[in-house]
Order: sequence, then C-alpha cells, then structure tokens
Amino acid sequence: PSRILSRKLKQLFHEQYMTSDYDPSARTDEHFDITRIDAPADRFDTIICFHVLAHIPDDNKAFRELYRICRIHGNVLLQSPFQEGETYEDFYITDPADRKLHFGQEDHVRIYNPTHLKQRLEEAGFTVDLRQYPEDIPMGLKEEYILWCRKTR
Repeated sequence: PSRILSRKLKQLFHEQYMTSDYDPSARTDEHFDITRIDAPADRFDTIICFHVLAHIPDDNKAFRELYRICRIHGNVLLQSPFQEGETYEDFYITDPADRKLHFGQEDHVRIYNPTHLKQRLEEAGFTVDLRQYPEDIPMGLKEEYILWCRKTR
C-alpha cells in the first residue's frame, strides 16, 4: 500500500509484515509476480494489494494466485482506480500515451467498475465486501473503495 500505510503496518507488526513489489529495484522485502507468486499455498493471513490489478493483463490469474496464497479465513484487501459504468479494457491499446488517455495511466491495461471487480473476485472463490471509505490522511487513504475479500473455503 501507500508508503505511509506501509510504514505504520511495519511499526505495528515488525517481522510479521512483509512488503513486495514486482520491480526488482523497489526497496521491498520480496519481489513477486502477482500471476506466479513464489510462496506456498495458505501462507498469508492478510494481503494488501493496492493499485496493482490495473497493470495486470491476466488479472484472473492474479485472483487465483491471491486466493491460493491466502489462508482459510484470511483477507485480501484490494484497491484500484475505479470508474462508473462498465469495466473498460482493451488489450490492443499498447502505446503509453493512448493508455494514459483511456485508462488514466501509461502502464494500465484497464479501469474497473467496483461492482464488476467484486463479482469477478467472487467468481474466483472469495467472499467480497465492497466498502467505501472517506479520506483518511493519517492512514494515507483518499476517498475510495476497498474490496475486502475473504477466503472461506
């Protein structure tokens, strides 16, 4: 999650909290590809995945990996840029300038509708609660939706 939230979690949970980023130059504890996570099944109690899924062409594969590494009764908290209307993706748009125009950022491949993302996560096996939060500066949150996904089986 955001650096401010990550720092707070690291202070609270010390060795129990691990950070990860795909980018090998990022200063994180691990470097995982969300579609092929090098971790055993049922490994994590809580996974925070903020602003990642809009970058992933095969997001269904990412959903399956998050489900696989989450423990039974564990939680996955997801956040992404959202829009009203339908989820929009077009894999033929590859030019960074065109992606920025269509998806709001040069390296995004889609922009989700929060209800549609909830449905897709439920299809992947999660029980999902879509929550809308007000702005919370101390925790580094803007006014946004967060999907609380629970692995129940």
